[in-house]
Formats: sequence, C-alpha cells, structure tokens
Amino acid sequence: MRNREFWQQQSGLPGLRSVIDPNDVRGHKNAYLDALHKAALARHGRFRSAGRALDFGCGFGRIARWLSSRVATVHAVDGHRGMLVRARRELAAATLDNVLFCPYDGARLPFAAGIFDTVTGVWVLQHILDETELATVLGELARVTRPGGEMLFIERVADDPVEPWMPPGTIIRRPAQGYARLFAAAELRCRVAQPICDGGPIWHEEHVDRLVRSGRLPRWLFPAVARVDLLVRRRVTVGDWTDHLFVCTRL
Repeated sequence: MRNREFWQQQSGLPGLRSVIDPNDVRGHKNAYLDALHKAALARHGRFRSAGRALDFGCGFGRIARWLSSRVATVHAVDGHRGMLVRARRELAAATLDNVLFCPYDGARLPFAAGIFDTVTGVWVLQHILDETELATVLGELARVTRPGGEMLFIERVADDPVEPWMPPGTIIRRPAQGYARLFAAAELRCRVAQPICDGGPIWHEEHVDRLVRSGRLPRWLFPAVARVDLLVRRRVTVGDWTDHLFVCTRL
C-alpha cells in the first residue's frame, strides 16, 4: 500500500474523517456511510458467534469493533503504524478483550493457513494499485481463510480509474468485472456483487439527503435508514463512482 505520508496524516484526523471523507467536518455524511457499510455487511455476511474473523486494512478499528459482538475473536491488521497506534488506544477505551491488532508488512499475513471463518475489507483493495500485488494479497487472504469461509469487501467501482479528490498514487477505481476476474483467479466464488451507494442522494430523494447532511435526521436513526436504503439500491446503476459489496466464498 502506497502513499504512507497521506495515511499518516489521515490517522491524525478526528473521528470517521480519517477513513471515510476527510472533508466532512460536521460528520453527518460519514456517520451515515459508516452505518450503510455496516448494514451491508450485516445483511449479507454469515457471522458465527464461535467464529474467528480477520479485518484486513482495519484503520482505527471501526469494522473490527463492530465485528467483535458477532464473532468470538477478531484479528485486525493494517500496514500503517499511525492507524494501529490509534486503533489500540481506542480499543483500550472501549474495554474489548476479543479484538487483537497487529501490523501487516504488505507481503505475508502473520497467520497460519485456514484459520479464519470470515474476512472483511472496507475500502482497502482499491488502495492496492498494482494488479499483480493485488492478486498476491487476495491469494494470502484465501490462504488464511478456511474452505467455505467468507470474504466481504466494499470497494469503489468505476470505469474511470482516477479518484479526482485523492492524491495521485492513493487509490485506483476498478470496474466490477475487474474485481470478479481477480476473485476467480484467487479461487474465490463471488456470490454477491451489489451496488450499495452511489454519488446521488440517499434513496435518490434529495430531501432525505439534506436531512442527513444537515444533521436534522438523528444519528440513532441512521442504521434503520441504511437498512431501508440497501433495499432501494438494488436498482442502482453504476455512475461516476459506486460502492459495491462483494461477498466471496473460499473454495
């Protein structure tokens, strides 16, 4: 993963600005997208209360902590020291005892083969720019996942590879077919490939979008609104950018 200076700077931003939109100072949009990501994972994932999960590219641990109530143990890895320092600090404050954070050197995962029931990665694969490197990473994720285990990824999908607001060398947007080809090469069967979020208003209704961004819609309602939003977005078509959920089974 490249552009370490960028991620070191990101790790110092407050709240969800470090891992979603750094420009969302008020935080309402980020809080909604966080709820939408988690609603998508909850809807399509098959989590086992006695299972072991790997959160790949964990950042400061927002998905790892969410997973902690759904599985027995969560191992969370990231290649950026600043994010791991923050993750461990926030974990200590949350007093969770089933989440373990560890560094990832970008080459080999520090785990034995076939030990994970579930792997998650939210906005992570899109930061691996080189196709050969990404194929290697997917091979490693497959290695540490048991046969029949699941991998759930949420990634930015578009035909244009450039993400205009991000520094060069930070992200690449791939078409959905490109991810499908890489998953198949890693011996993963993709059972879900579904758009969950696009650049348009939530529910495609401008007034709902304004309610979220203005803060007039209480945040405690975001998870419920996100669940309904996912049902509507089955008909979303890929536009300038679209978040996709991919759920793959390890063969």
